[in-house]
Amino acid sequence: MNHTTKQPGYILVLTIMVLAIAVAIVSHLFYRGSVQVAFDKTIIEREKAKQLAFGGIQLALSQLSVLDTSTTTTQNEKSSNIDPLIESIKKIVPQLNVWQELSLTKEKEGIDGEIKLCIVCENGKIDINQWFDFSKKKFINEGSKDQPDAKKIMQIIFAGMKKFTNDKDLFEVFEKFLKQRQYKLNDISELFEIPEFAKIFKTTLFYEPPQKGDEKTKRPLFLSDVFTIFSGQAALQAWLLSDSILGVLNFNRANPNREKRAKEVEALLKDYSKGMQPMQLWQKAMQTLYGKEMKDIPKEALAMLNPKFEPTVFSVLCYGKVGAIVQKICAIIEKRKTTELNGAPFAIKRLYWL
Repeated sequence: MNHTTKQPGYILVLTIMVLAIAVAIVSHLFYRGSVQVAFDKTIIEREKAKQLAFGGIQLALSQLSVLDTSTTTTQNEKSSNIDPLIESIKKIVPQLNVWQELSLTKEKEGIDGEIKLCIVCENGKIDINQWFDFSKKKFINEGSKDQPDAKKIMQIIFAGMKKFTNDKDLFEVFEKFLKQRQYKLNDISELFEIPEFAKIFKTTLFYEPPQKGDEKTKRPLFLSDVFTIFSGQAALQAWLLSDSILGVLNFNRANPNREKRAKEVEALLKDYSKGMQPMQLWQKAMQTLYGKEMKDIPKEALAMLNPKFEPTVFSVLCYGKVGAIVQKICAIIEKRKTTELNGAPFAIKRLYWL
């Protein structure tokens, strides 16, 4: 019998198995490679978006540099008669509480992306640590007839918040929380230890500026836009109130139309340069910017407002976008005196990744 015609078929089976294994390996490598390419692209875009967000902070600092007149005021005033107060109000007030958007292209800036930034004055919010005495367990000037009673003012604030909190008055739980503490707040997010605050403000901790078209829609309150721990001042800067404080006091809220606000501010300052007294300017500013006359504002609310223009601390919200990736940061920036050893007019006190 010729056994050469009856060879077993294991070679064919082995060949098919080897081919199947090779196809599986190649498919796996292709899949891993395609995923890695997409992952690398995402990582690169995320890093670029992060750098754009940091760049937004630098843009904000350049705008706020008008407040640093320590080395230029005397020389410039003599040569051009520029009032630094007018210049500061003119350049900062129209930019406050609203988005500034910049589109970047690879042809001009070397990168395709977007930067959005918003400047908010921390001195236009309620600094809890300045309003409550944690050692005495009571509000500043509580029960005083000669000084502004911080407790009465805070009750007005919480009464104004009721229209944003489903008609719930949160003052009682807020006061109880402060009295139980042994030390000042380290961050506004600590208010989330109050269950009622955590429930109402769980999605509105950080400020979100209005978009065009939001003028007629009811906007929420943002917890860190009402309260702060960075101001270092009890009185609020009346020119630079935060958007949420405007809502609490029933003032006109932030208008995303910066061009319109700039024209309003310029008209106000034009009257001031013609000889209008500071108090007259302030009264007209209340009507123009906030839609309120002095007589219509409760005296307790007026007592917490400082009409002088003396801002020292700002928060800057920055979004950097590359492709579909968005990086969000919020920086707390403090104005400081420049020295020979430190020429920077601003210092970053805290940085939040959002």
